[in-house]
Amino acid sequence: MRAFVMVTILMASASLALRAADAKSGELVYSKHCKTCHGPNGAAPPNVAKFENGHIMDLRSSKV
Repeated sequence: MRAFVMVTILMASASLALRAADAKSGELVYSKHCKTCHGPNGAAPPNVAKFENGHIMDLRSSKV
């Protein structure tokens, strides 16, 4: 029983570490490919939207 608990704890810790790494990878991809047009929080800045005739999607919307 003790071994089972230890394995479960280790697996949970590994899972959390992988999720953190995955979030960090996603943040790097967003910064490199999306942030310029969609802004730091996913909302298209008005000055950029003007260049695209207002067709930049707000990534915070329920549609996304």
